[in-house]
Amino acid sequence: MTRPAAGLAGRFGGGGRLLAFIAAVVFVDSALFGVITPLLPFYSDELGLSKTAAGVLVAAFPAGVLAGAFPAGAAVARFGAKPTTIAGLAAFAASSLVFGFANDIVLLDAARFVQGAGSAASWTAGLAWLVRETPPERRGVRLGTAFSGALAGSLLGPAIGAAARGIDPAIVFSLAAAAGVGLIVWSLHVPAPAAARDAAGWAAALRERELLPGAAVILMVGLLFGVVEVLVPLRFDALGGGGAVIGAAFALASIAEGVSGPLIGRFSDRVGPLRPVQASLLGGIVLALLLPVPESIVLLVLLCVVLGPVEGGMFVPGMKLLADGAERAQLDQGYAFAIFNFTWAMTTAAGSAGGGALADATSDAVAYAAIAAVLALALIASLRASYARPLPS
Repeated sequence: MTRPAAGLAGRFGGGGRLLAFIAAVVFVDSALFGVITPLLPFYSDELGLSKTAAGVLVAAFPAGVLAGAFPAGAAVARFGAKPTTIAGLAAFAASSLVFGFANDIVLLDAARFVQGAGSAASWTAGLAWLVRETPPERRGVRLGTAFSGALAGSLLGPAIGAAARGIDPAIVFSLAAAAGVGLIVWSLHVPAPAAARDAAGWAAALRERELLPGAAVILMVGLLFGVVEVLVPLRFDALGGGGAVIGAAFALASIAEGVSGPLIGRFSDRVGPLRPVQASLLGGIVLALLLPVPESIVLLVLLCVVLGPVEGGMFVPGMKLLADGAERAQLDQGYAFAIFNFTWAMTTAAGSAGGGALADATSDAVAYAAIAAVLALALIASLRASYARPLPS
């Protein structure tokens, strides 16, 4: 990790050490999120799981994120970003060790749930820590860089799961636990953030209108991602593309999203977050209408690659809007990123379930048209808002 940290320090000054650490935290968390996909057949065979039981195992992680998001925000406000980050990493390490050695589905579900809650804590506190130590005019690029770490982790996660299946889950998850402990040790060498101002509680935070634009943007990207996550793999399968093709398409989309993240963040810092959000909403509308059309695997892969920066164009500015809104409202940043985590997990689940159900009842084209309509309404609302009262950058 020395070389990335040094490079980031050179590029971003004294905060490079913190940025490298937070990028590593979200990288590890994201890798753990994706690790379960290749392992599902293994656990299904070993434990005789039904599809329902397998679905519960997959859902346990996002359920933990949902349950842990608001408590994590309150913990950041009360105890500080650094202790909350360390607590999330400790939960990650302990639950990874349990998951690796468990041979009972209830214990596996519980460990996966704790992994999600720990992830909510480390993401919420880590991003709040990063924002607290970053001037407003540089938040976009630094959040975009940290976001790239998360995308790299999402690419590695399935590979780790495949390794666990081919070697031994106990060995691989023990190494994951060791990575969590290593991050805790690393955190001890990263200066704690400056003391936060006294902040109101959750009731006041949830009533704060300054947080609504950022939450609305994250809601849009969560819905779009949820629909795509279900319908695109099924479309590839219908066109004759196997698991390798599907994995490659999503890997290329993640790479494109990761590379564009810092660029989108820098653009948001220069012109404000609203313009990249509007451009991405327009791009999302076009892509949603095009995705059910291709009869060629190559064309569908190309659309997936374009989809990566479109999602990033909402994700990164959305985080910046939340952070800036919390600062203007004099709220602790922990509240902003707890709302980010909760909104993302909730709307991704809603998009996946709703998009799949609507496609089953009608067709993929109707499901995509529905998400395009939602994005169009959001675009119209943002254009009206920018003419009436431009959002502060």
